Amino acid sequence: MNARIVYFLAAAALVAAGCAGQRESPAPKEEAAAGEAEAGTLVVLGPDDRRLPAGIAVYEPGEHAQPRWEGLAGDEYELEGGEYDVLVEYFGQKYWRRGVDLEGGEKTFKLPMATLAVESRSSRGDRLEGRVAAFPPGATAGPAAIEGGTFEGLPLLAGTYDVRVALQGRERWLRGVELEAGDHVIRTLVEPVGYLRVEVVDQHGEAMDADVWVYGPASGHEPAALGRSDRPIAVLPGRYDVAVRWGDSRDYSSGIAVLENQTTVERFTFWRSEAP
Repeated sequence: MNARIVYFLAAAALVAAGCAGQRESPAPKEEAAAGEAEAGTLVVLGPDDRRLPAGIAVYEPGEHAQPRWEGLAGDEYELEGGEYDVLVEYFGQKYWRRGVDLEGGEKTFKLPMATLAVESRSSRGDRLEGRVAAFPPGATAGPAAIEGGTFEGLPLLAGTYDVRVALQGRERWLRGVELEAGDHVIRTLVEPVGYLRVEVVDQHGEAMDADVWVYGPASGHEPAALGRSDRPIAVLPGRYDVAVRWGDSRDYSSGIAVLENQTTVERFTFWRSEAP
């Protein structure tokens, strides 16, 4: 074969090989696309499928020192598609989901939650307002999992709790309250009480409508109970200080004893100006 023809054939083969290599070059582009960030939102549902304003942190699987993303439920995230460990935190209650596929779009987390309400009443059925705090069992010195008022439905992760009820400056405990997912639990406290009735009159003995604050020995600056004059106020037996306000006028009495199942009456007199 002529040497010149051999040369041209070899050159053509090199060009063909080069073109083939160019046709295969898009492969790296596919790898880059696989690593692109995907946008999505994370939704947290609680009792009765209500949306919860929970905090969320997303971690690499098994690596929880630094989150890849953190924010609030409903916020938009951007992460490379893949598996992650997700921490949901709702008022100090922590819930882990491991190995979650995040590929963009909306992802919903349904928390295994229950609702707890504590109702506190007197032996005669009077409603007693107070504060409720639920703690993990044996961890009552630390922060509460959730706090709220009596008669209020408090959402809690399924589990066992020690529940503190503060009534008029005194504490009651409900130990080992068990909650399963989907439960709506009501626990009732019945307390023996006495009654305090504050009479407010003018200089002629005529009744006046006034505001009443009742302070217990352990209630501090927060009143143990609130009420109005001439209306019985249910309080736990003990000694109380009472403040009364009529318009801009105020008066105060201390050390008033209230006994169980009895009504104590305390009278205040204000001077009412008379028209000439």
